[in-house]
Amino acid sequence: MLAVLSEAFAEAGENPQVRVVVLAANGPAYCAGHDLKKMTAGRVAADGGRACFAKVMSLLTSAPEDMKAAGFEVTHLYGLTETYGPAVVNDWHRSWADLPPAEQAALKARQGVRYLPLEQLDVMDPETMQSVPRDGQTMGEVMFRGNVVMKGYFRNPKATEEAIAGGWFHSGDLGVMHPDG
Repeated sequence: MLAVLSEAFAEAGENPQVRVVVLAANGPAYCAGHDLKKMTAGRVAADGGRACFAKVMSLLTSAPEDMKAAGFEVTHLYGLTETYGPAVVNDWHRSWADLPPAEQAALKARQGVRYLPLEQLDVMDPETMQSVPRDGQTMGEVMFRGNVVMKGYFRNPKATEEAIAGGWFHSGDLGVMHPDG
């Protein structure tokens, strides 16, 4: 398990847009590229790197009991520099802990509960600016609005106009909205 985590973090270290932090229960925090062999337990928070998080999620789906037994808890975050870093998080429900491991892994892969300072978050059709159906399948663009969203790009009014078209920050990322939000 630690070998897969180490590989995921090594890839993260090569990508400046990926932030992976492991908070070890038995000592200091470890970040991308650090030796994880001394870790006995901790929390894994992955943000900004789908490939990296996919590897962490593969551990949850292939051997979720091993992750739990090793004392790891994984939290999925999402955000961008333009949204003041991580802006949404997977908010784990206690009732999900009783579900089978594969269902738990699928739920852990979701994120989207906005942080309090973020005023609005939605998945919208970028052409109509309408929210996509809350069916967990219809794709749209993840959009943000609020005082923690950037005001604009420095000395680049054209890029700012495109990014904040319709009064929403267009992330450029695809997403779905589930019936439970």
